[in-house]
Amino acid sequence: MYTHDRATTQRKYRLDHLRRLDMMVGEMVNVDIPFNNYVTGFSAFTHKAGIHAQAILNAPETYEALDPHDFGLTRYISIAHRLTGWNAVRARADQLCLALSDAHVKALTQHIKVLADERDAQLELAAGQWGRCANALCIIGIAVLLGFSDTDRLREFSYPFIAQMLMLALLWGLWFDQLVAALLYWRDRRAAA
Repeated sequence: MYTHDRATTQRKYRLDHLRRLDMMVGEMVNVDIPFNNYVTGFSAFTHKAGIHAQAILNAPETYEALDPHDFGLTRYISIAHRLTGWNAVRARADQLCLALSDAHVKALTQHIKVLADERDAQLELAAGQWGRCANALCIIGIAVLLGFSDTDRLREFSYPFIAQMLMLALLWGLWFDQLVAALLYWRDRRAAA
């Protein structure tokens, strides 16, 4: 409706109250609004990739069907990412009234990319450690199950069944690794916003 007839939608609805209403309902039912929720999430109008961010800076309507200002929100160009481009860093420097040469902005952009890669590597390392702990606990659980089983019960466990249990333990570890990585990235991005 908004993209079809923006003026009528703005007259008919108080779009600038949408985020507050969403937050109020979320609070009333004790549900967090997802950070990437379209329109009302805190990263709804966040852009970070180099060429994409440059297009947003030059002509926002090329990538945004919705104007964030109509919803009482603002556009945010993230520069704390390994995909950031020097145009986004230049725009942030200009926004902060910093007079920096192009060479300095490009060097600063490279430094930001290195720091972002290091942060991502730390998050992946932490998630991998949690995944390995989940693997170890599953395998210990299988060993305890088999170790405390009486001889008659052990005969029920075939080698393929034990192999399937070990594969399940490995899959559980990988799944847990991905879950922890997603949570760590979410927490890190939420703290950065």
